[in-house]
Amino acid sequence: MKEKIKKNKERGIITMEKQRLRKNKGITLIALVITIIVLLILAGVSIAMLTGNNGILSQAQNAKKRTDIASEKEAVSLAYTTAYAKNNGEGKVTYSQMQDALDDNGTNAEASGNIIVYFPDSERYYTVKDGVVEGPFEEKPETELSAVEMFENGQNCDKQDGTCTNETHLHIGDYVNYEEPTSGEPCVIGPSQTGVENYQVYSLENNDLNWRVLGIEEENGEKRLKLVADSPVKRTGVRETEEGETITEGVGPYFDIYGAEGYLYAPDAMDAISQIFKNDDAYEARSMNINDINQALGKTTDEQIKEKNFLTMQGFIQYKESYGPFEGQWTPEDWLKQNRPTSIVSGEVSAYAYLIDNGSLPSELSGIATTVENERLRSMLFDNVEPETGKAYWLASRGVYALSGDSYASFGSGVVTSEDGITVAGVGDYAFNSNGYEFGRSGYAAVRPVVILNSDVLIEKIEDQPDSWQ
Repeated sequence: MKEKIKKNKERGIITMEKQRLRKNKGITLIALVITIIVLLILAGVSIAMLTGNNGILSQAQNAKKRTDIASEKEAVSLAYTTAYAKNNGEGKVTYSQMQDALDDNGTNAEASGNIIVYFPDSERYYTVKDGVVEGPFEEKPETELSAVEMFENGQNCDKQDGTCTNETHLHIGDYVNYEEPTSGEPCVIGPSQTGVENYQVYSLENNDLNWRVLGIEEENGEKRLKLVADSPVKRTGVRETEEGETITEGVGPYFDIYGAEGYLYAPDAMDAISQIFKNDDAYEARSMNINDINQALGKTTDEQIKEKNFLTMQGFIQYKESYGPFEGQWTPEDWLKQNRPTSIVSGEVSAYAYLIDNGSLPSELSGIATTVENERLRSMLFDNVEPETGKAYWLASRGVYALSGDSYASFGSGVVTSEDGITVAGVGDYAFNSNGYEFGRSGYAAVRPVVILNSDVLIEKIEDQPDSWQ
């Protein structure tokens, strides 16, 4: 009996232990679930704190972005200040100068017109106006287009014949609202600059010219829009002496040159005349020259020039070939010396000329003639250029040439002129021969101004204007 009671007691203890174990096992599972839930909640809170608009990571990224933007703005501002200082505080900072300053400062950014600075690493844009940096912008800002940008916009346009009405396009031959200066000292050209006896006076008075697009001129990577007056400039013929006396002389629409002085000094005088039309938006003002003609005709290499050199058909030595030596003769410089020393005259031919195809040339000339594909350009530069009655104009360029078999060299100026329906543009109009003969041109051709605009200048296309050559 005692043994039975002992066994029952042992069974009860075992049963209680099992129950205790079962109870403890249930509590452990619940705790585990609760623990997991708590951990998930903590993880969610942690993730929310790290991510999201106000998360630690986002705030860190925003802080870095703000720092980068501030650094980029500072780099843009520093570059502008650097470029402005190089200008001595005068004139506008151009995008090319801005690019140079960025490069000098080691900033990886690209500057473009009016002035936009792009950072390729961050793909952000900034603008600079009068030294104030604005931005960043995610897309390139729409700013007012510079004259250069308007010209580049128009290059793929299919209406380059004057019929394009897109205000953001500029084409060769388009009229623009270039404002001539309203005042300025007249330009007085004397005998020592031309070789002729009379003074020739030019002023803004009676010279209200219209201005047309001629093309782009590029220098050291900077592009500028080139304009040409629709007509040559006319003399006013009025000047004042040092005593205050008003004298009228040399009246007429043409610029007269003569002899060795005309060859040596007239091109510089032509440039001086054209400079009276330079306003604050202009980088340069000068007279038309042979390089303008080369660019307009697409003849930019020596081989292209030689291929269409009209002078060779007249028996002249080819451009870039040698002439002379001619003994006992004079260069223009020696001719003007008080005691004229004779010398051996020799050198390289620098004169050439183009025959302009006007559609009605004789067959024997058509092969060497230069065709101008752009009708608006051809009309602008080569129509109505008859001497003495039309708009024949000088080119501010010099050239030396010689006939094959002749025993002297000729020194002459550039000119665009027409005779008997044949239009020629080039360098080769005679002024002085090395054997001592001098020649003059009076009432023959005029001076045609060219203006080069600053790269960031804004300009407006206007409707075609009546010819100012009356």
